[in-house]
Amino acid sequence: MKLVGGYYPHNRSGGLYIGDHSPSRQYSKMVKFNYCKLYRSIRYFGSKMIVMEKFNTQYEVLQARINLHGSRMWQLPFTYLTLIGVIVSLTVNETPNPATRWIFLGLVIVGVILLGAWYGAFEGYKRTAANMRELELKLEIGDYTRCYTSHYLPYVLLILVGIGISVLVFVALQ
Repeated sequence: MKLVGGYYPHNRSGGLYIGDHSPSRQYSKMVKFNYCKLYRSIRYFGSKMIVMEKFNTQYEVLQARINLHGSRMWQLPFTYLTLIGVIVSLTVNETPNPATRWIFLGLVIVGVILLGAWYGAFEGYKRTAANMRELELKLEIGDYTRCYTSHYLPYVLLILVGIGISVLVFVALQ
């Protein structure tokens, strides 16, 4: 079928005819094609595509955020324990210095602040996972994102162990 365009006198609705174009200008198997319906369907389909594009962009941003918060949740405790380990290894073979005791008191304070920062990362993770789940339902791809809260306990325990080590060393250096 070829597209034969134009407004013909017998086509009063503003449509376009699609059919086989023969040399005698006779149109067989004519199918009327309405511009208005096409425009409405393209506009609807186009707006749906724009909305889907927004959802896909939002999904990518949420995926980046969930990766950021998830990596922060495990990086904070291990960085804190590494810092404590380095300071303990530097002070083991030295003669006790009064300033060393205050360094470990500072590490206790840093550990408490770190618990608050870790909780903020956890809340960000939960919030992002909930938003991703809603978006997955809107995109009709199934809700694959879950936020299991049992996996965070070891990270909190690592921070508490770091605080405990710092307190023990602080008390031991009296």
